[in-house]
Amino acid sequence: MTISSFCQSQLLTDGPLSSDELTARAVAAGVTRARNPEMSVLSAIRHRELQLLDGRWVTPLALLEGRCLTTAAFRRPYGAWDEPDADLALLGPGLLDLGTPRRPVPVPGQDEVLCVRVVEGTVDVTTIPAPDPGTLEVASLAQRLPAVAPAYRYGEERRTALRSVTQLMVDDPSSFRTPLPPLSTWVPALVEQARRQADATRVEREWQDEQERRSRGQVHLDDCQAIEVQLAAERAGVPVHVWVTDALDRQLSAERNRYDAHHDVVISLGDRRGEPGR
Repeated sequence: MTISSFCQSQLLTDGPLSSDELTARAVAAGVTRARNPEMSVLSAIRHRELQLLDGRWVTPLALLEGRCLTTAAFRRPYGAWDEPDADLALLGPGLLDLGTPRRPVPVPGQDEVLCVRVVEGTVDVTTIPAPDPGTLEVASLAQRLPAVAPAYRYGEERRTALRSVTQLMVDDPSSFRTPLPPLSTWVPALVEQARRQADATRVEREWQDEQERRSRGQVHLDDCQAIEVQLAAERAGVPVHVWVTDALDRQLSAERNRYDAHHDVVISLGDRRGEPGR
């Protein structure tokens, strides 16, 4: 038995458990003989199980049994560094064996969402009518979620928000038993992240479209703009096509900077208020 499967079995029967408790059980069962057994246990569960705000661990197999997570569209993570959409991140990589020929995902129609459940240890995906975002249950759950403080480390706000949702599920076994709107539409920190991602995607798309137009020589100007460009190029003493290329480069550079800002890349350079980045 591997450390990963052993820990999952322990969490299924006795979870939530701390990493210290899991380590002690793994050592006692002879599952690990590593010099640093706690590190071995953490490495085995970090990307498969879910951590609560209080530091304990649960397995999504138990936490999501009979519960429903919804998402408007499924995006399968393709690489080890790709994170699943926030709506389904609580499933963890261990249960996200979806979007493959063996595990196809249905395509939701208009006014429908995907409902992802764990049924007897297996992920089940169906389409359902989109839940009403204005229900009292959604408002109540959103109010009970602890506030997520701004973080300097990339992705920390998202991870803390997901831990708070996990903690709420543990504290309230009746929650999420009926389908709710996707997490990214009502969990405050995830709503903000989704907005930043949408803005970044829009900027990236505009940048790609502009690059394609430039490659085809399809810069569209109306008559007034054409006259202004001609005059500006004459004042600069350069051909029109050189002036246009330089102007587009400056515009694309500005858009690129805004795109990077939405991805919080500036965090790695340190807080602009003078605090060091972490």
